[in-house]
Amino acid sequence: MNRAKKICFGILMLLFFLVGFVEDEPIKELTEKFNSYNEIFPQNKLVLTFNQPEYAPGDTVFFKAYLLNEDLMPIKGRQVASLVLVDEDGNEAIRESFTISNGAAVNQTVLPNDLNGGVYKLVAYTNWMKNFSSKMYFSQILHVASENYFEPKQDQPVKMDLFPEGGNMITGLPIRIVAAATRGDVPATAEGRIVDSKGNELTRFVCDKTGLASFEITLSDQMQYTLEVLPEGVKTRIQVKEEGYSLHVDQEGELLNVLISPQLERVTKEGVYVIATSRSKIRYASVISLSENKSSSVLIPVKNIPEGILQISLFDSKLNELASRLVYVDHQNEPSVSIRLDKESVATRSTISFGVSISDQNGQVKNADVTISGIYCDLFSGIPTADFQEQLLVGSDIPESNYFLNEVDLNIREGLALLDKYLITKEWERFHWSEVLINKRRIPTHRPQDILVYNGIASFRDTGKPVPDSTQVLFFLQKNIFGYEVNTVGDGIVTWPVYFDFYGDENVMYSMESKGKTLANTSIRLLHDSLPGVKAPLVTRSDKQDPYYTFNTIAKVANTAYGYRWNEEAPKIVNANPNAALEDELEGADFSINVDDYVVFPTMEDLFREIVRFVQNRKVGGKQTLRMLSTDSNNPMMGDPLYVVDGIATKNTDFILKMNPGDIATIKVINNVKKLRNLGGITKNGVVFFQTKVANMRSLIPKNDIINIRGLNRPMQFSTTPNQQSERTPYLKSSVYWSAQPQFNENGLISDTFYSADNTGAIKVRVQGITSDGIPFDKEETVQVSFKSN
Repeated sequence: MNRAKKICFGILMLLFFLVGFVEDEPIKELTEKFNSYNEIFPQNKLVLTFNQPEYAPGDTVFFKAYLLNEDLMPIKGRQVASLVLVDEDGNEAIRESFTISNGAAVNQTVLPNDLNGGVYKLVAYTNWMKNFSSKMYFSQILHVASENYFEPKQDQPVKMDLFPEGGNMITGLPIRIVAAATRGDVPATAEGRIVDSKGNELTRFVCDKTGLASFEITLSDQMQYTLEVLPEGVKTRIQVKEEGYSLHVDQEGELLNVLISPQLERVTKEGVYVIATSRSKIRYASVISLSENKSSSVLIPVKNIPEGILQISLFDSKLNELASRLVYVDHQNEPSVSIRLDKESVATRSTISFGVSISDQNGQVKNADVTISGIYCDLFSGIPTADFQEQLLVGSDIPESNYFLNEVDLNIREGLALLDKYLITKEWERFHWSEVLINKRRIPTHRPQDILVYNGIASFRDTGKPVPDSTQVLFFLQKNIFGYEVNTVGDGIVTWPVYFDFYGDENVMYSMESKGKTLANTSIRLLHDSLPGVKAPLVTRSDKQDPYYTFNTIAKVANTAYGYRWNEEAPKIVNANPNAALEDELEGADFSINVDDYVVFPTMEDLFREIVRFVQNRKVGGKQTLRMLSTDSNNPMMGDPLYVVDGIATKNTDFILKMNPGDIATIKVINNVKKLRNLGGITKNGVVFFQTKVANMRSLIPKNDIINIRGLNRPMQFSTTPNQQSERTPYLKSSVYWSAQPQFNENGLISDTFYSADNTGAIKVRVQGITSDGIPFDKEETVQVSFKSN
């Protein structure tokens, strides 16, 4: 009998699979538009994992970034990504850039020493992702330690919303409703009830720690209904519809049972269309007929649908969306990850060796992109740890799901049931059917970027008006000694691509010219991507002490208390000339004088007139200027030269002429046209170098023509070994191992060794990543560290 049932079930499954796509004109049109949209606008997923779950001010936050397509395959090539840290007021504490190559990046950001402890939101995105909703950027809560833990503010009012399954609150039909309660955008436990216009209580419910409660109810078109939050008594009118469609989904083994119930004033014999999509592909499509307001079911086989979020949508023959529902397809096909530690327990400052292998369900070795970390997990017992598999399959598709995923375990049935409730409260943000079907947007506004691109507004400083169109803006990167020019477009907009990699902070001097004349008193205001509505949740200090903050405070003192810098030589001064690098780039000076060889001149005008060759002091329109004589008589120099004072470049002639000649040690001049071409237009009118005797001269130079920008983050090496010079030198660490690019050997094994620190506790060795065929995994083992006495 059981065998017969299995055969029947198999035939039924095959039948559903074969008829999953029905040839019908609306389905054909919908499929064509959907495929066309996704061909032009392919989706990306950006997910970051971190070396530990919490940090303190001044800590280095090491991370691994995965940039994947919807099939969880690496995005080929190179892209520049932005990383932003935002506080509870939406203010940016950090904004940096890093590169991703072939779908992966290993990098870091350093938290400022003066950063306040609290809860922040870390956001990361690429330029291509700006074509879509900013809700789909990577977003995660970042905990910055203080003396006590932080918890959501409890003095915020409870906000409660009702979400009918399928999206329609319809009268006359039994509807499954999920109530979601939040306090300051954080899930909250709360009680609520629904009452009708006669004061009768239809149902009472309690939202659990995930902020969710579900119930089934039938509403009448003869009544009005109110949602009441208890005990505050806040009331909200419930908006209901008298007609429409409800959508109810249950999973029955390998099938999704989709129950469609119409509530229509006029009986229609038109078919309705059921479309199921995931990972930018239509996985199921069929048409069904509904008559006399009777319900009908559709069975969708999930065997060939990849694990993750599936959107089920209902359309009429004119392709109007009637209802929609998100469900999670779970195959439990995580690969087998083996972590073999050489010891179950070790002493302080001892070696820990491990081996990692990954195989499929048949025991076959699988290749994977792996990240391995080792942390003293007891220090972070009060901070939730994000599961990489859940992040990738759920969190990357459902915005603001951090708190929910921290409360549930999707590896158990109860967790999946909670996820099913949670998805009823969410809408699909990766695309909207209305946009797909009417083809609003056919050309992407933003292209993938493999270089840094800066945007700004060029204007006059005194009036605020934009500079003329096609104004030439000449840039000079002072640390990297590189100059080139771009032109403004309408309203002073300047787009400035940097065609080489530079790292860290950079001071950029600029000058502007229009129709061959230098524009005075100009400024550039750099523009940054706006992140509207992106804020960290409101929190307050709890009474519970944070063990990581206490440990970190002690470790910072202990690890440096014995730092005598043994065996280190004093730094040698290679070249005392602060202008040497730029002089070398221009192949040396054409003329040089030692000012001390001459009598002291009262003014800079006198000094230039008497002893500096090739530079002339003139008055143009009543204003003092300097002009340099060119080595090419056919191309005279028509503007003020570039001045370099103790390594700082400026175009401020007024400052130069007000300098004290007695403060100057040497002056050098470059007017050779061939040399000046090395740095482009910024040096076309020559260069004058000043080396002064004033220690703080660099700080006195006006910075009106200098803007500060930040380049890429250069990846730093994570140290996994203690200082072996002396065991008496403290070695206290929270994170003792971090390898984001380990390599498999010929036997499919990753093996390595690291050291325990001088602190005791349990070290959690965590292995996470994604296989070459796009299946994520997350596994951990622990080793105990005890104190070693001498």
